[in-house]
Amino acid sequence: LTDPSAIGQIKNLPLFDLILPQNFRAVCLSGLVPAKRTHCAKLLRWMGGQVTEDAVSEAALLVTSRVSLHPESKYQAAVQRRIPIVRPEFLEAIWEAKREVPLSSYRLSALAGLSICFGSIQAQSEDSDRLRAEAIAAGALDVKLDKAEIVIANDIFSSWYLSAQESGHLTAPPKWVRHCIQVNLAVPVAGDLEVQRPKALELLGGVSKDGKEPESMHILAGCVLCLLYLPAGETRDAAKAAAWKLGAYTTLDPKDRAITHVVFKVNRLTKEIVKVSISTSDERASFVDVSWLDACLTEKRRLPTAAFPTPRVAYDPVGDTLHQALRRGSAPPQRPVTLRRRASGVNALPSAESLPALTGGTMQQATPSSSSGAVPKASDVQRWEPLALQGPFVGMKIGLLDWPQNEAGTEEMAHRLRGHGATVIIGSPEALVVSDAGILLCRGFQKPDIVRKRPASAISAEVATLRWAEACMSEGVNHPVRSSVHFRPTSGLLPLQEMARFKVRVTALGPSNNLKRRRLEELVQALGAEVAQQSTKWSDITHVVCLMHIHLDKRVFEAAKRRRIPLVGVQWLSDCYTSSTCVSISKYAITRLAEVPTSTALVKAQPAQDLTAKRLDAQVLREYHLFISHAVLGSNPRRQSMAEELGGEAKPWSTVHQLIDLLTQSRVPVGDHKTNDQKVAIIVEKEECAPSSELTLALASRTRVEQRTAFVHSAWLEETYQQRRVMPLENFLAFPISDSEGPEAKRARLGAEEAQFSWQNKAQQELQALAEDSRQRALQAECNQKVSEGLKLALNNRSDSDPARE
Repeated sequence: LTDPSAIGQIKNLPLFDLILPQNFRAVCLSGLVPAKRTHCAKLLRWMGGQVTEDAVSEAALLVTSRVSLHPESKYQAAVQRRIPIVRPEFLEAIWEAKREVPLSSYRLSALAGLSICFGSIQAQSEDSDRLRAEAIAAGALDVKLDKAEIVIANDIFSSWYLSAQESGHLTAPPKWVRHCIQVNLAVPVAGDLEVQRPKALELLGGVSKDGKEPESMHILAGCVLCLLYLPAGETRDAAKAAAWKLGAYTTLDPKDRAITHVVFKVNRLTKEIVKVSISTSDERASFVDVSWLDACLTEKRRLPTAAFPTPRVAYDPVGDTLHQALRRGSAPPQRPVTLRRRASGVNALPSAESLPALTGGTMQQATPSSSSGAVPKASDVQRWEPLALQGPFVGMKIGLLDWPQNEAGTEEMAHRLRGHGATVIIGSPEALVVSDAGILLCRGFQKPDIVRKRPASAISAEVATLRWAEACMSEGVNHPVRSSVHFRPTSGLLPLQEMARFKVRVTALGPSNNLKRRRLEELVQALGAEVAQQSTKWSDITHVVCLMHIHLDKRVFEAAKRRRIPLVGVQWLSDCYTSSTCVSISKYAITRLAEVPTSTALVKAQPAQDLTAKRLDAQVLREYHLFISHAVLGSNPRRQSMAEELGGEAKPWSTVHQLIDLLTQSRVPVGDHKTNDQKVAIIVEKEECAPSSELTLALASRTRVEQRTAFVHSAWLEETYQQRRVMPLENFLAFPISDSEGPEAKRARLGAEEAQFSWQNKAQQELQALAEDSRQRALQAECNQKVSEGLKLALNNRSDSDPARE
């Protein structure tokens, strides 16, 4: 075997012609390690065979150690040509036996070497365990999702299917596994072997009886519609049927980069902002009302989305409760029950057909009282079960007090509360007061008659205003009803007419108190006054409300005093609300600045242990110069206060030029953090470290390798703050390097073409380039969103200290 040239001199060796079968002379080798491939090639030459690289037209036998699902692989070519596929042991057996051996004993197993994530068949059942055992016996490797080549999912709504689509993995149903084991081949995932929808297209009217597609099947060809944010049930099913009839694809995964339209059911009577996981800055996805689908189906042509209602959305993946519930595999949101009206005008009970299939409970129906004089009972109510398994109202029972039962606004509010985890109770005010509701939600700021006429001890539930529910739903937090005065109803009528001409500025909130500012501004608006913005002139401001006297800025105090603008405490607003009148400001006026407490007073006011802890905390980052990007502040506003509490000098920046100017002004070197006396840490977000980002390109052209060690992720600051000690910067580097002491690694030649492979065609390369471009665009959009939030935070923090222009 050491001299292969001997084979070229003697074409046929009669002795070995008897060993290798005549019909297996051309053999293709694939999927073998180099040593094994060389060994098999030598055996073939000595047995009179020939190694060929073409498995499509020339080879009569494929020798490999594992299967492949790539459509252009040699394994799939052999499957299409139906040529035998054997293990390398087949050639060794012929060499040892010096005769033909049975081919069936050395056929490659159906799933040999294939890494499979058995996602949807991991349920505890005998059929699932049996299928998984059969797949492993057929050579499959049971791995986790991140190491899998293919993921098994029951249908397209499975959480495993959504995760696989998000990570780019191939998916197949359990039916594909059974078919591969049956035919002893890893066949392509196509046709009936693909992951199917729960309902066939024929059941929704997508195909006519004669098997032909209707004329409207290609109107939305190439469009991918996300239906996650439609109410589950009839609305979503109807939209799905319309989309399929129009030739569009549908999905429930908002992370699918192929989405072209996101469909909502817009309600013009509410101003609710829907939190979504699809970037609103991406121009490729349009947000449109479901009526657009109906119009396209009626007109039989594609209509512009601008002519239809546009939903109010906000990009907030964390607050997207629908997507979070879908990823956890929770029950999909159900549709609300529609209240009907009888001919007599009495509210009818929901019909049996309208009751949704609920998880973990059933809907209780109300029994109408026999006469108007009957004593109300706790059972004389309707209960609407929650639509989501998480939210600020999970486990709470909220009664809609003084809300008309047959108005669209009542049904819409009930649907919103249920979407945040609440059980909504509807009924007469008398029945709601004696029910088991924990919160009675009023429509306005005035107490209903039944609450004012009864003593407080007779009502076990707390009474809250609509403003409380709006705050909880928008912020995703269950605020206590007594946390703000306007969360509780008052006895009088609001808003106050005498306060309509007031324009109030809120100040002296202290550091990072945006929540308190929001509550006070809501209180001002509830009273009927207008909130003064940052751009409001001093001449238009009528009152300045101070929350914390000690934080009142001297310039604001002097500006208000010079213009004779009343400066009052926050208690004035509270008393105006509780009394429902415009109270005189005489006893709330602030006439002088608060005295700054001395160090002796601080020692008396605070325990010595707390002062010692604060002094020690202020020494942690005292030697560091911190430069925090606005993207870091936008993702977590508390990070700047974390740095300041640890004694660091934190300076925000948004662009590379601003960072360079700040470094120049600070006169601190950006070098090796181990040798600097003045230590520097430039804190960035991971999106800012993308290969095509402005920061990455600037560093590649302006800085040395050792200078990049100053750039760290925001996790460094959070870990330092949590442990109250400086964490090593090298463990949190934003631009890690293999050897910080060695020379900089060589860069790729400019203009050099990317590596080409024989199995890659031009279409695949363009698709990969498009996917990479989409990923970079998504990272840039997320980074821009964080920078915008950071800039807004900086403006809000300066609004208390900077006097407004006239």
